Amino acid sequence: MTSTQEFQNDNITVLLTREPGCRAKLEITVTPQATQAAYQKALKTVNKEVSLPGFRKGKAPDQIVIQKYAKFIDQEWHDLLVKTAFTEALDLTETQPLNQQSVKRPHVASCSKEEGSKIVIELETLPEIPEIAPSELSLNPPKRKTITREEIDNAIMDLRLHHSAWTEIADRPVQEGDFVRVDIDNLDDPENPVCKDTHFEVKKGRIAKWMHNLLLGKNKGDVVEGYSEKDKNLSDADHFVKTHCRITINKIETPQLPELDDTLAAKLGLKTIQELDSRVEQDLNRQADEAVQDALRNQVDDALVDKYPIDIPFSLFDAEKKVRMQRISQMKKQLKPEAFEKIADRYSDDKINENVLRTLRLYFITRKIAENHQIEITQDELLQEMMQHIYNPNSSLINPSMNNDEIRSKLYLAILDRKTKDYIIEQVVHRKSSDTKTH
Repeated sequence: MTSTQEFQNDNITVLLTREPGCRAKLEITVTPQATQAAYQKALKTVNKEVSLPGFRKGKAPDQIVIQKYAKFIDQEWHDLLVKTAFTEALDLTETQPLNQQSVKRPHVASCSKEEGSKIVIELETLPEIPEIAPSELSLNPPKRKTITREEIDNAIMDLRLHHSAWTEIADRPVQEGDFVRVDIDNLDDPENPVCKDTHFEVKKGRIAKWMHNLLLGKNKGDVVEGYSEKDKNLSDADHFVKTHCRITINKIETPQLPELDDTLAAKLGLKTIQELDSRVEQDLNRQADEAVQDALRNQVDDALVDKYPIDIPFSLFDAEKKVRMQRISQMKKQLKPEAFEKIADRYSDDKINENVLRTLRLYFITRKIAENHQIEITQDELLQEMMQHIYNPNSSLINPSMNNDEIRSKLYLAILDRKTKDYIIEQVVHRKSSDTKTH
């Protein structure tokens, strides 16, 4: 939607026209007095730079300098007028250019010491973000998972399996209770595999039902495809996305489990095996808390986008969309036509536009909240995040093609985004807690 506003001070009058895509036009009228002042300053600047016989630099009579260097004076005058008027217009209208490249070459429509000047400048601006009160957002915390004895025992078994010796089974297909070492590729996003050469126990209750059905009776080297399904044990806090998966069976194996003794405890960084039970329960409770927090962060995203549908610079939108279109094109080449056809509706033009707008809106809104509430990232936080991702081959944030500066920037923004959402969650929870106590 196009809008026009007029602003005025003692030196200039500005007609500001805003158009969709954060595009703006400044029509600046400079008063005769301010125009004359700019001319005198330009004359003085040129006088200081030229040498005339019989005069020191800057001391020649103005009329002589004007006669000999009128062209240079006019050029300096126009440049000075544009620079001064543009800076003053930005301050007066509280307009911020997106970057230096977003400002088009100014057009000096007229320039007269007697009648003043008119300058037109088109540019792309940063989004206009309203004042945001995090505590006014509405969030609904999901039910937290209760950790059971069975889950603790399963987690301890996973630790034992991690430290097991393995024997390969090569003469039969997968049976109930076997372990398989598999690669799982995400056919919806081939650049980000689910896992590589990872163990799964083919046993009801220890593996997702859809995977159990796909793997049972298959042989080493077999490749199977299917869609992930939400397990009934997952709570509302667990973020689930249905995924088209391809599973490659690398090995069928059986483990030689280590004893539950102090030797195993030492491998796990504990003094005695008695500490293992409580440590595992603490870790599972921490994961359950994090699942709730992740669900709340997703709610924060939805709430911010719905409440603050800010306009986005067209150039940023266009650049981000091109990146996504390139990724989709690469994905399409990697998939069979019938496989891509099944997921094509996810990548319609409308869906891409919606996702790009959502991403960019959240970027600007969360940066604004972080700035307003002085949310900062420490070097220790950045270092910890780098260690987690650099040594994680399945990291979705970084890849080997990135240089160190790109990695630091990407991870910095990820931490800032997370801390900002956690701040918002804290404000909403605090508000609800206060309301409850009041009533």
